[in-house]
Amino acid sequence: MSRVKTLQSLFKRYRRPGDIVFAWIILIFSVFMLSQIFEQTAYKSGGKLFAQPRFWPAVSLSLMTVFAAFHLLGSALSERIDGRWREVLFWLAAFEYAAWFIAYAASVPYGGYLLTTVLFAVALTLRAGYRSGRMLTATVQFDCDRYSF
Repeated sequence: MSRVKTLQSLFKRYRRPGDIVFAWIILIFSVFMLSQIFEQTAYKSGGKLFAQPRFWPAVSLSLMTVFAAFHLLGSALSERIDGRWREVLFWLAAFEYAAWFIAYAASVPYGGYLLTTVLFAVALTLRAGYRSGRMLTATVQFDCDRYSF
């Protein structure tokens, strides 16, 4: 067993689909956060450097930006893999359920708790692919039984 490795083998990257998109998003986010450091933090004159309220957030955001740039560089120099946009669409699919929740929370004051819950439960049952009358009846029955106590 040889434990000797070359520098190149230690830093070999295995690129994944969507990696370059993720690297750009993280870099843009970290640069934006770093650009806001002066508006969002304070500087106390006469204080020690390490005790400044701005110091540690600035250190962490600076390092986040540097490592995000290195990640982007590594992603750009790695070989390209097909399936990037399929992976990005998979990530964005998660936002659909956040939109369902926001629509539900916004609808409760207008439709009432029980009615809105039943309607959204039926809609999500249909969205999940259950189309039979038995499944829809079970959904309504479960929601109504849950709130009858």
